Amino acid sequence: MKKIYLLFSLVLTYSFSFSQTFSFTYKGQVRSYIVHLPTGYVQGEELPLVLNFHGYTSNAGQQESLSGFDAVADTAHFIVVYPEGISKAWNAGIGFNGTIDDVGFASALIDTLHKNYNIDLNRVYSTGFSNGGFMSHRLACQLSNRIAAIGAVSGTIGTAAGLYKCIPTRKMPVLHIHGTSDAVVSYTGASFGTSVDSTIKFWTKHNGCPQTPVITELPNTNTGDGTTVTKYYYGLCGDSTEVILLKITGGSHSWPGTTLVPGANMDIKASGEIWNFFKKHHLPNPINAIEDNQNDVLTEPIHIQLNPFSEKISLYINSSEINEIRIYDILGNSVFETKDKTNFSSSSLFEINSSHLKNGVYLLKVKNGANYAAYKIIKL
Repeated sequence: MKKIYLLFSLVLTYSFSFSQTFSFTYKGQVRSYIVHLPTGYVQGEELPLVLNFHGYTSNAGQQESLSGFDAVADTAHFIVVYPEGISKAWNAGIGFNGTIDDVGFASALIDTLHKNYNIDLNRVYSTGFSNGGFMSHRLACQLSNRIAAIGAVSGTIGTAAGLYKCIPTRKMPVLHIHGTSDAVVSYTGASFGTSVDSTIKFWTKHNGCPQTPVITELPNTNTGDGTTVTKYYYGLCGDSTEVILLKITGGSHSWPGTTLVPGANMDIKASGEIWNFFKKHHLPNPINAIEDNQNDVLTEPIHIQLNPFSEKISLYINSSEINEIRIYDILGNSVFETKDKTNFSSSSLFEINSSHLKNGVYLLKVKNGANYAAYKIIKL
């Protein structure tokens, strides 16, 4: 348990700064995470959220220490959460924990944090180191309707299960930091992950970015670390997104700015660079829901376990008021609808057989009378 600091104001509101470990059960497994609330936090205020994923064989507490993100959160006033992977790993498309639904866990974690801390759902970000960097790229691929931007350190796009073919549902701001001498996750790629160049090319193409970057050599403020930093800026891209590569020439498998790993680049502090990138971006529309001019929109009635999907669509029902679910193709034809109009039970899993659907983009509508929420979903 982390130490807790409580400051009480004279007007009977509470101001906090602390880190604490919590857990909940997801798909039969207890999943834990560390929450750090920034200095001066007032209960109920709406703040951005940064999810910070640890590397393989590491854990949430070590990632908290390695990244030093708590200090950035205290200064910039946002909430940072360190999730814990099953068996100290993430199912990020690189061969670890292949049966664990970590994308669904991340989505459920966002819901839990929103309920407990009133986080700003339009400003939820993902970062991580190594396996956690791969996890951030996977969330950008498969949870882009909930993640506003990612910042990955020493982890690219995993190639297992065809994840390199991912099709995000929107354009995604991406910051990637990687050392050219990384002996664990090679800069030039490996069987389990794409190269840095291929990763950047994927996101710049997806976002519709200029293919010629603006290149800047950053000041070599620490000549003793044997490394230098070059910034490759691709932007602005579609929907005001951008892609940035911070290339650490001579850099090892480490988190820049940390003193806990020998040989880390000390010209930049990765956590500060990542937050400065994050704070420029937010989701373009209210989370998940697409507003209709005539009808009210349901708030967070479901979350989609995996999007893009393949043989089935798995929906986690958050509201007992839902009484109809429909799916339409891009021409507006109905391809699925629930036959009965009885209410769905809250906190339940509802699965739709989608094996008959062709690959492509669909619209999922969840209704309660005249109220609805709409989601863009993709079958691969």
